[in-house]
Amino acid sequence: MSLKHQLTQSTFESILTDLEWIEGRASAPAGVLTQYCPKNVDRQPVSGVADLRDKCCDGITWLNWSGLGETTKMAKLFEHYGIHPLTAEDILNCESRSKLEESSESLFVVMKIPVSMEEVGVIEAVHFCLFWQGNTVLTFSEIPLKFLTDLDRRLDDPKRKIRSHGVDYLVWALLDLVTDHSLRFVEHLSDRVEEIEDQLIDDEVEIEMETIHEIKNEVTQTYRLIRPCREITAQLSSSDSVAMGENTARYFRDLHDHAAEAVEQIDHLRDKTASLRELYFTLMSHRMNGVMKVLTSLSAIFLPLTFLAGIYGMNFAHMPELGLRWAYPVFLVFLVSLAVVLAIYFKKKGWL
Repeated sequence: MSLKHQLTQSTFESILTDLEWIEGRASAPAGVLTQYCPKNVDRQPVSGVADLRDKCCDGITWLNWSGLGETTKMAKLFEHYGIHPLTAEDILNCESRSKLEESSESLFVVMKIPVSMEEVGVIEAVHFCLFWQGNTVLTFSEIPLKFLTDLDRRLDDPKRKIRSHGVDYLVWALLDLVTDHSLRFVEHLSDRVEEIEDQLIDDEVEIEMETIHEIKNEVTQTYRLIRPCREITAQLSSSDSVAMGENTARYFRDLHDHAAEAVEQIDHLRDKTASLRELYFTLMSHRMNGVMKVLTSLSAIFLPLTFLAGIYGMNFAHMPELGLRWAYPVFLVFLVSLAVVLAIYFKKKGWL
């Protein structure tokens, strides 16, 4: 069956009508068309369908398209490759959920990639889609994904496996890069959680509750983005469709292991960030108890001093010791000695 099948222009016009809100959400669309075989690699920039018509169809074709704006141009691209309107809608709709759709002749994957927006301090979910049919693989993303450049370097090396393996290996390599990026992102979050935990325990560093709340939200959001990857890779690892070879199936099983590891790590971080909140309140309570203990000890030291000073401040007419020459300095020395003795006692008890 031909890769391209007829789709009416009215169908894509309906897509544009339903998805007008996408305009301006992502960067201007642009793609890179890579065609390769064991002997050579051809890579050219693509800005529209016109750049695709005269391309050679020999070997394996990979179109990496970044930017989902200009829906008119995107609709022409979908029509050129014979992408079903519902699939096209999922590609353009950045809010569509992560999923895997398989048929006897194609495979379609939607995933959400966590990206840290450090300038605003939030995690952004980057919409990523992969469409595989025949010897052609199409990838779409809201913004350019830098980690995909690693695949370009591998393709440029004629000794790498990807040059001699089939298109299913290319699909695995792309999804493996996405999964590895998610795993590294989780490890980065784990380092931040451990850093916050160490700062909480350190008395010299003050951590605001807002910081714990922010990292907890980031972990929760990352979990929601990564969790579907485990189900998607599980389906791929057990799939026998779309001409997936037995050798490549082993790679997909390994891919599932990586995805499961990422989900397990982020799930562990969810429990850890929940315990950070409890640790924060426990440490705050402990420090408050320490302050109250010191204040109570100081009050206990000055209590007898205040009592004695109060007695000699009552101005009774008959207080024989008031007439003694050394009564005042002796009384002061006694008060200071009493305070020192109490302070030493409380210090030994660990109350000061």
